[in-house]
Formats: sequence, structure tokens, C-alpha cells
Amino acid sequence: MRASQQQNVKTLQKTVKFFEAVLAASQDCVVITDEAATILVANQSFCSLFSCSPGELVETSLFDWLSAFVGDPLSTWTSLQKEISRTGTCSNVGFELMTSTGPKFFSVNASSRQLEDDEEREDSAIISIWRDITQQKNTEAALSRANTMLEQRVAERTEELRLERDNFVNLLKAMKDGCYIVCEQHDIHFVNKALAADFGPWQESKCYEYFHRRSEPCPWCKNDQVFAGETIHWEWYSELINKTYDIIETPMEGPEGAHWKLLMFRDITERIQAEQEKEKTAAELLKAKKMEALGMMAGSVAHDLNNILVGIVGYPELLLMKLPADSPMIKWVEAIRESGRKAAKVVADLLVVARGASTIREPYNLNLLIREYLSSPDCERLKALYPNIKFQQQLEAKHQTVLCSSIHVWKCLMNLVINAAEAIGSDTDGSITISSQNQFIESTTSSDHMKKGEYLVLSVQDNGPGIPANELEHVFEPFYTKKVMGRSGTGLGLTIAWNTMRDHEGQIQVESNEQGTCFLLYFPVAAHAASICIENDELQLLDTCTNPGKRILLVDKEEQTLDVTRSMLESLGYTVDTACSGEQALQFIKDTAVDLVMLDMALEPGVNGRQVYEEILKLYPGQKALIASGYNACDDAKAALEMGESEFIQKPYSLSQLGKAVRDILNKKP
Repeated sequence: MRASQQQNVKTLQKTVKFFEAVLAASQDCVVITDEAATILVANQSFCSLFSCSPGELVETSLFDWLSAFVGDPLSTWTSLQKEISRTGTCSNVGFELMTSTGPKFFSVNASSRQLEDDEEREDSAIISIWRDITQQKNTEAALSRANTMLEQRVAERTEELRLERDNFVNLLKAMKDGCYIVCEQHDIHFVNKALAADFGPWQESKCYEYFHRRSEPCPWCKNDQVFAGETIHWEWYSELINKTYDIIETPMEGPEGAHWKLLMFRDITERIQAEQEKEKTAAELLKAKKMEALGMMAGSVAHDLNNILVGIVGYPELLLMKLPADSPMIKWVEAIRESGRKAAKVVADLLVVARGASTIREPYNLNLLIREYLSSPDCERLKALYPNIKFQQQLEAKHQTVLCSSIHVWKCLMNLVINAAEAIGSDTDGSITISSQNQFIESTTSSDHMKKGEYLVLSVQDNGPGIPANELEHVFEPFYTKKVMGRSGTGLGLTIAWNTMRDHEGQIQVESNEQGTCFLLYFPVAAHAASICIENDELQLLDTCTNPGKRILLVDKEEQTLDVTRSMLESLGYTVDTACSGEQALQFIKDTAVDLVMLDMALEPGVNGRQVYEEILKLYPGQKALIASGYNACDDAKAALEMGESEFIQKPYSLSQLGKAVRDILNKKP
């Protein structure tokens, strides 16, 4: 029995030594206290906190040593005891001790145990382990500071990015050019105000839906090139809104590295239109210069032909006056005269090409002119040639009066209707509609040659095969024609119409496709002028002269013109003197007064007709004159007409036309 007890004591002693060794080796502070907080056991690590030995701590109150800790350690320990009494354990209770090297932080884990004393009483003891967590605390503090700094930097950078984004978005919004952002899947992420104003709301749209109203990506989409890193520059015309854009596409990075692209839209519609207008104006200018050159040539040719035709038209009339009524030569002479008249009409067309044919304009009702033409012999003959064509009129113009040369407008209308009938053909049913309506022109281009205001639009519409597009730009050029030889005119019809409309400060336009052709003639409306009707220009032959014995000085450089005109005037009972130059005329009239001077404008070389008339008026103020010219009323003729008592006669002239002109000027009162 005694040996057993001794053995137990040895074992207990070994256990105590082991326990003491463990306590001594532990880096954690270990302290055992009773319920009254009296220290029963404390290891060296705990003792070192207070720089004392275990012997100095044992049997002392823990509260005496806790007072060295920061804060309210006694209350903290009391709370720990209560928690142990309630649950048996307490974990992670914090204590802070201020040392010479700085604060130390401890995490205390404690639990209660029952201890038996020698008198076999059971006491409750608290075993607490104090772990130094200073380094952990310092690390956590450093991490907290770093985290705070990081959060602050993130917040600052986030704000910077927000400001940059807002500035970028505001910049895009404020741009006058349009722009939008789209991703690789064609989803639109942004459209600025300028572009939305053109195409409307864009939310939750695909780009091909928004811009093209398509249900699938566009075949011309540039995504592959742009998302490969290229910047693409191209032009695009939107049929949807009738605008042309200069577009730049450039890649950009979206959220989380997504592939986005930015597209800049610059509206270049006005620039394109200006370029087109410039090209159109240049073409019109070139065309005008070409027509002017042709006109000058035509005018020169016409002048020479008219001088020749004076004899061809005049001599037959003189012969007819001399031949007996039963002469077999009458029909031959009449044929010569008729040929001369037809040639004169061709020359008249050349003069229209030369411009200035429509200088004398009077108020005329164009609705009335259209109705008169449709019931005229000219139109009836055309209807007989084309019985398959229906001729219609739609006269809707309320303001019907324009200032015009009605004879030339009649000729324009006749030529256009003939062209329309020939386009339809004699073997095809068709229709030709002549219309009139009023249109207010608000603004015009530099190539229109029209002023702002109200116009009467006369149109000739047919349902023929149309004019090929490559021929449209040439239709107004002289002799650019597909006329039927022996039936149609000279190939000058549309050229005459073009020049006539220019002279009337209007314009002629043509629209054509496979359904037909429409020519539109724009005439400025004469709002306050009373209209008149066309007078019959077929004058009857004058049988007698109402001014017998009157003396006339005839001035012309062409001997044939002098001869035939003198004979015509003498046949009417006038006394005629002749001069073949301006100088000769002035020498004659200085010594001999005359009742009338009939002079040609083209007397060069030497002084011209206008200069001759100026000198005559110095000698005889109020001298009456009949101005004759193979041209239309040219600048010199107009100037001469404004000088005094004078009238104008166009070469070639018939006997009746000459007689009436002379009679009217002689009977004219000052």
C-alpha cells in the first residue's frame, strides 16, 4: 500500500513538473485564478509582463495587476467571469497594455475548472490564456489603413472617371455633328442629340433597325474592319431622310473589355447639293455659251439670207402685178413667191436661235392662246395625220395673263405638240394634254434665270416612249433632232422654245421616262395687264397708196435690195431716191429734204444706220424713219427707234407689209 502511494506521488510529481515545463515554455501568458481573482498559478510569460517572478504574483489579486492595462480592465474581467459562470467559457476578450515600447494587445480565452484542496473542498478556478496579438493588430491596422487609402483612391479615381465620362458624354451631346456608340452585337448604347433629331428615339435598338429599318445586319457593315482595329472613313446617303453623311468609324473599348465602336456623322447634304448645283451651273453656263455662239452664227447667216430673200419675195410680187390674169407664168411666179416665204420662215427660226426674236411683248391670255391653237388649222392638220391621238386640255391657271410675244409662244406650243405627236407615232393610241396652272417660285438657283414670284406654267404632256436619259441634255441644241424629213420642221423647234423662254425671263424644263414626256414652260405672270388677242398677220395687198407723191430716201448697201424695194415703193406711188452707203445718204439729204428715210442698220464699212439717223436728226429734227434689218430688232435698231419718229420692219418683207409699214409711219402724227 505504501509502495503504491509512493508511486502515485512520483507520478504526480512528474505530472506537476511536466505541467510546469509546459507553462514555462508557453509563449502565451497563462494565469490561474480562483473565484476571488486571486492568482494561483502564473507562468513566466505572464510574469514578464510586469517584470516580476511567479513568486511575486502568486497569492496576489489579479485586479492589482490589471490596473496597468488601458481602459477599464476590471470591468472587462468581471464581465469575463460572469460569462464563464453562465457558459463555462469565454473567448477573444481583448485587453491592451501600454508598455515602454508601445501598446500590447491580448486576446484572452478562459474557462472554469473545479479544484480540490487538502480538506476535500471543491473550489472553482479560472484558467485564462492571454495571447499576444499585437503583431496581428498592427497588421490589421496597417491593412485597414491601406484599405482606407485604397478605398479613397478608388473613390477619387471613380469620381475622375465619372467626370471624364460625363465630360465625354456632354461633349458628344453638345456636338453639332451626329454620333453614336454601338457594340459588336449591333446594340446601340448611345445616340447624341444631333443624330436623334434626324432619326428619332433610339432606346433598345439595333443599329440596322434604327438607321436602315432592316431586320438583319447590313451587308455593307464595317464591323469586321473596325473591330480589327481599323478606322474607316466613308460617305453614306440615307434614303430614309434624304441626307448625305460623311462618316468616321473608330474602335473603342466598352465595359469589361467589350468591343464597341464610335461613329461620327457629319451632315454634308448642303455641300453635296452645292457641288451638284455648281456642276449644274457650269453645265448651264457652257450650254448658254454654246447657244450664244450658235446664235451669233445663226444671226449672221439669217441677216445675209434675209437680204437675199428680199428679192426672192419682192420680185415675184412685182411680176404678178405686171402679168395678165391669164398668163401661164402666174403659177410659176406664185410658186417662187411661196418658196421665198417658206424660206423666210426658216430664217425667222434662225433669228429666234440668235435671241432677241421676242423683244416686243404684250399682255396675252395664255389659256385663250391654247384654246385658239387647239381649234386652229395647224392643229386640225396634225389631228388628221394622227387620228389615233387624243388631244386634251386642262386649263387650271387663275392668273392667265403674261407679257409675251404671242406669235413666238404659239410657235413654241405648236412645235412641242408636233414633237409629242411624232413621239407617240401614227400606229399607237395615245394622248397629248396641254395644261396651264399657276405656281409661286419661292427661291431659284443661279442657273434658273428666273426671279422669285408667280408664274404661269404651260405644260405639254404625252404618253409616248419617252426620251432616253443620254439624250435629254442635248434636246435643246440646234439640229439635234429625229425629225421626219418632209413632214417635220427644221430641227430648231426646241432650240426656238429654249431661246424664246430665255427672252421671256422664264424657263423651259423637260421631264421624261418610259411613261412619257412633259415639257413645262414657266412664264412670269403679268398681274395688272389687260390681255389682247393675236391679230391676223396676213395683210391684204394694198391696191392704192394713201400718200401719193411722198418722197422716200432708201438707204441699203445691197444693190438688189435697193432695186426691188425701190420698185415696190414706186409701184405704190411713192417717189424714191436711193443711197448705197451712209455717207452717200448724208450727202444727199443735206441738199434734199424727204418725207421718210428707210434705212438698213448694217451699212458697214463706214457709218452704220443708227449713226446715219443721228446725223439726219441733227439736220431735220423729227425726221420720220423706217428702220429695216435682216436681224431682229438689234441694239442699234432699238437705239434708232428711241431717237425719233420711227418704226421697224423685218427683212424680207412683202409688198403688202412694206406698204402698210410706210403708210403707218407717214400717217403717224408727231
